[in-house]
Amino acid sequence: MRKNEEEREKDNNERWLLTYSDMITLLLVLFIMMYTISTVDTKKFQAISQQLNIMLGDSARISTINTPGSNSEVLDSFYQTPGVSASPSRSPSKSPSHSPSQTKLSGSRQDIESRLEELISSSGLGKVVTIQSEKRGVVISFQEALLFPSGSADINSKGKAVLEKIAAIIKSVNNYISVEGSTDNVPMNSYRFPSNWELASQRAINVLKQIVRYGVDPRRISATSYGEYRPVVKNNSDKNKARNRRVDIVFIDEQFNSLQAGYGETGNGN
Repeated sequence: MRKNEEEREKDNNERWLLTYSDMITLLLVLFIMMYTISTVDTKKFQAISQQLNIMLGDSARISTINTPGSNSEVLDSFYQTPGVSASPSRSPSKSPSHSPSQTKLSGSRQDIESRLEELISSSGLGKVVTIQSEKRGVVISFQEALLFPSGSADINSKGKAVLEKIAAIIKSVNNYISVEGSTDNVPMNSYRFPSNWELASQRAINVLKQIVRYGVDPRRISATSYGEYRPVVKNNSDKNKARNRRVDIVFIDEQFNSLQAGYGETGNGN
């Protein structure tokens, strides 16, 4: 009888170990949850915040996360009024992981601008081609007269020769490319182009296709139509209208890589 009482007393003295082990387990789970919550994908957060900045404007600007190893600067908005230069003083970002060549140049603003300016100067295109540095990247604008007959989206032979040289520059850098078509405000109403949207769109697409034919990776390039709604000057004279009838090729700054569709993926998307 005495022996049974001693065994029960011993069992009671060791029951605290069960409570202790339960507490340790709960604390471990708590710490794992806290660590998981505190780990943030800074690239995804920067991409989301940048998109919100673009859509909401300066009144609702969102900062990027300041974590060790991340960029603590607030990214400027993707778009900027044409003609306003942005400071190029920043180190080149990581290039797209699916770029066709790993030996490309950095794609810095200075390098792109200098090569484009050299091309314009050597080709005598200063009257119909302009270069601008915007926050979203370097923009080279081609007036309609260089690439197309009036009211047409078919690229002429001189335009093809110029685009071949542009394609060579594109292939030597890592930047994503946006081809953007614009018109003046004169209404377009033909069977092929019911409005300026269609004309600007087809011109941008034809330029894109021509550049791809010269060897540019199609995963790096896209086409956009702005119709008559993105003029660089007022449509109040023939000279100004000629400036607004244009195709822009934008070398997207590498800080916006994470905003590009399929960024970081490999393969051909199949």
